[in-house]
Amino acid sequence: MDESPSAKKWLPLEANPDIMNQFLWGLGLPKDEAECYDVYGLDEEILEMVPKPVLAVLFLHPITIQSEEERILQDSVNKEPNSGVYFMKQTVGNACGTIGLLHAVGNVTSEIKLC
Repeated sequence: MDESPSAKKWLPLEANPDIMNQFLWGLGLPKDEAECYDVYGLDEEILEMVPKPVLAVLFLHPITIQSEEERILQDSVNKEPNSGVYFMKQTVGNACGTIGLLHAVGNVTSEIKLC
């Protein structure tokens, strides 16, 4: 991804289930097909509070110097995604939430109906 000051950037999609749901519904995902929820921890009793079935998980983490170095290293390796996985490379800054949601929807099309 181009890191220069003139690189294209989107307004970031807020990491908020209500905002993400509005985005997905705007793309044509019916409201009764899937919704986003917060997960507050990975302990078994906390995970029991998450509505089932779980079709996808978006993991949010801060960008650090170490994670950026690893990303650059991984970008230098030419690899093809598994043909059974929907994948698109993020090329626009601040688009990680949007791309994550598109990956989630693209990989569960056998489980949901799209308008």
